[in-house]
Amino acid sequence: MALLTDYGILGLDQIELYEGNITNVTTTHGIDVDSKIQVSIAGVSDQLLLRLLKAGLSDPQHLHRRELGMSTVVVTPPLDRWLCMDVLANIFAEAYNVQLNDRFKGKWTQYLAQADVAQQLCWQYGVGIVFNPLPKPAIPLVSVLNGSLPTQEMVVSVAWTDANGNEGALSDANGLILPDGSSISVETAEGALSAPAAAVGWNVYARQAGLETTRQNNAPIPVGGGWILPDSGVLQGPLPQNGQVPDYYVIDPRRLPRG
Repeated sequence: MALLTDYGILGLDQIELYEGNITNVTTTHGIDVDSKIQVSIAGVSDQLLLRLLKAGLSDPQHLHRRELGMSTVVVTPPLDRWLCMDVLANIFAEAYNVQLNDRFKGKWTQYLAQADVAQQLCWQYGVGIVFNPLPKPAIPLVSVLNGSLPTQEMVVSVAWTDANGNEGALSDANGLILPDGSSISVETAEGALSAPAAAVGWNVYARQAGLETTRQNNAPIPVGGGWILPDSGVLQGPLPQNGQVPDYYVIDPRRLPRG
C-alpha cells in the first residue's frame, strides 16, 4: 500500500469504480479532477492529523506526530474509500454550483454522507502506520548502452527497500524502445543524497510489451548504486509488493460502534 504522502495515490480510474459517469460530468462542466483530488487529500490529511494529535499513546509515534505529519500513514482500503467519497462530494458540489441542477445537489449530499460513513469506518478499522516509511520514488533514470539485446519495448520502475526487507510503492514507469544491439543501465533519480532515511537499497522492475512487471535483481541494490540489464534480457521474477503493510493500526475508541 502507498503512503498518504506519495504522489499519484488517487486517480480517475479509482473514482470511476464508485461513479461510472464521472468522466462525462467533469468533462461537460469543465471540472478539474486533479485539483479536486488534491483538495480532498489535503482535507482528509488535516482531519487525520488532528485526530492523531489527540490520540496520545494510541499512536506509537505520538511524540513526533507534528514533525512526521502524514508521512507514516498508509493508504489502507478504508482510507482509499474515504478519499474517493470526498473527491466525489467535491466534484458534485462544483457541478451543482455551476448548473444549479437538483440531481447534482442530490449526488453532492449523497457523497458527503458516504464520506462521513467512510471516515468512521476508517477509524474503526484503524489508521495504518509504518515505522520506517519508504516513499514512492521518482521516475528512474534509464540510459541506453551498447549491448546484445534486440529491438524491444520496455518499461522500468524502481522501489525502495529497508533493512527488514519491506518494499515501498513502485515508482511511475520510464518507458523506452531499445534499439538493436543495446542494453540499459538504471539508477534512482534521488541518488544517495536524497534517498529516504529508512532505505538501505532499492529494487528494479521491468516489463516487456504484453508481459507483467517483475523484479530483475536477486538482492536489493545499494542506495546510490546502479543496475545494468544482463545479456539474458528481462527476467520473469517476483511481482511488486505494491507498497508497505502497516506495522500498527491507530483506532479511535470514540468511533467504535456501541454494543
